[in-house]
Amino acid sequence: MNELSPKLAQAIARLTFPALLGALAIVVWASGPEIAGVFQYQREALIEGQYWRLLTGHLVHLGWQHLTMNLGGLAVIWLLFGDALGGIKAWIMTAGIALFTSASLLFVQPEIEWYVGLSGLLHGLLAAGALLSLRAIPVVSSLALVLLVGKLSVELASGGSSQVEAIIGGPILIHAHLYGSLGGGLCAAIFALNRLANTLNILR
Repeated sequence: MNELSPKLAQAIARLTFPALLGALAIVVWASGPEIAGVFQYQREALIEGQYWRLLTGHLVHLGWQHLTMNLGGLAVIWLLFGDALGGIKAWIMTAGIALFTSASLLFVQPEIEWYVGLSGLLHGLLAAGALLSLRAIPVVSSLALVLLVGKLSVELASGGSSQVEAIIGGPILIHAHLYGSLGGGLCAAIFALNRLANTLNILR
């Protein structure tokens, strides 16, 4: 039992982030459209000073199908790259990616009035996790990055999948995927540079 306890504690710690993030999204969805409306990304509301929407908008979903698909994506990302993204780093990256995505939509895409869903954030976590895992699991990380770039290229060229839009009950905002991925790459670069700086300080 004593031998299993550290492993169990490590497993619980590793799953804390996706469990809590998923729970927050479920609670917002279960609260109903009125509460969700207070949280979702809305351009005019942000301009009026409701800045919390920069973060909370990513927790709102169009329906249970939309929510389920995003939670499934979160589970896959965590299965692949949870070791690289775990701990307090996950929360810092989540905040950074969410803010970068929302701010990009606000300032670069003024025609976009509203946005909901974890998908932009998930694209960012996938990019960050793959980049930070390149040395540990190079094949999986490289494949994930190739698929991510390919997906973004197809979406930018031809738009989102009509089949997926039918399932989730609304349009796919491909710009959120792009900005989320860029935000994740930026966060990964910052953490990598910080890790390099710490290593150099140790070697001095």
